[in-house]
Amino acid sequence: MNQVGIVGRLTKEPDLRLVSDGRSVANITVAVNRQFRNQNGEIETDFIQCTLWHKSAENLVQYCTK
Repeated sequence: MNQVGIVGRLTKEPDLRLVSDGRSVANITVAVNRQFRNQNGEIETDFIQCTLWHKSAENLVQYCTK
């Protein structure tokens, strides 16, 4: 199992869903600014899609807002 720490901004409000077997899941997109400028001198943003399961998904919906 790999773990990654991402610091950024939510692009929309997270929503919690339950799959057919009762597990909770949340899909989010996080906007993360790059630490350097491109050739034009602009800072670019990456949009990272994440899926959270079980208690992580429930905590995200409870404590995080856009």
